[in-house]
Amino acid sequence: MACALVAGAFAFNSCGSSDDDDAPKTNLTTPKYAEHAYKFVFSDTPIQEGETSTKELVPNNALVAQAEFTEGGLFVGKIDQKIVPNGSKLRRIATVKDMGDTEFVWVMGAYTVKVEGNVINLIVADGELTFTITADNGNTTSITLNVSQLEQVVNLNAQEMKVVANDNVDGDLCRTWKVVKTNLIYTPYENGKAKAAVAKSFNGANLKEISDYLYDEQDLDIREELLKHGNSIEKVAFTKRGSFAIDFGQSISMGDWSWTDKSKGVFSYTWYEEDMENDFDGDGATVRFDGNNCVLVLNGKVRESANNKEYTVFLQFTMQAPEQ
Repeated sequence: MACALVAGAFAFNSCGSSDDDDAPKTNLTTPKYAEHAYKFVFSDTPIQEGETSTKELVPNNALVAQAEFTEGGLFVGKIDQKIVPNGSKLRRIATVKDMGDTEFVWVMGAYTVKVEGNVINLIVADGELTFTITADNGNTTSITLNVSQLEQVVNLNAQEMKVVANDNVDGDLCRTWKVVKTNLIYTPYENGKAKAAVAKSFNGANLKEISDYLYDEQDLDIREELLKHGNSIEKVAFTKRGSFAIDFGQSISMGDWSWTDKSKGVFSYTWYEEDMENDFDGDGATVRFDGNNCVLVLNGKVRESANNKEYTVFLQFTMQAPEQ
């Protein structure tokens, strides 16, 4: 089993590859908000043509630094904490430090769309925030933010991030996914030499169950590393504007992604904030399709805190797309 899983981790081809003609073809429906998925940054720093990274941008207003509306109906924003009301339906996922007088926080929540002629209203958390876009021939001409907490409407100087993933494979990939199965593959090293790989399958993506198995059955303690952000992975999202997110329930890791070798399904990614990083940021993350299932592999080298041993760990997630 270990040999089969390890081989599979390195044998990925994206949907439609000539090397994967026998694989079931995808038949995924278009995500509900694919037509109105946007990514805006609000910064004094110009965005170069084709650039997707927003990590170093400095906000040019006091309320919002970044806003993304994913194809699957998920809003993720970097906003001033004062516009998050008590009992908010937005979930805080990280706090950004060293931002001057304003404490920006990363939040996420559901959004809906209401279109009135050339005006597009993106309604976040049942109206806690409403971004109103005026468009001309599909191009954004202006954007305002209505904040219910402040009873205030603000004109925003927004820079719209361009679509960077736009073919059929990207259309299938760019949505919000739920993990239904996790294959764990790990290889211990002693004196720099690899020992026999161990593999096990788990339903869902319960990271606590996986870490307990390694601790109880394999005498490997990486509970601190594996549970850094939460006990399970709730969602995984890719967007056409180059964002990649892992929702751990208690927190989220979100950043930019891009293809490294699309023919083999290999991509790279970087997180927006340091505290979003995790121990599975190894090179060569891969993704492929098996029918309507999406198979994602993340990998990393983990050092066991108790005895300073090193392990190579692969997490292979089989994911399905809920109705979106």
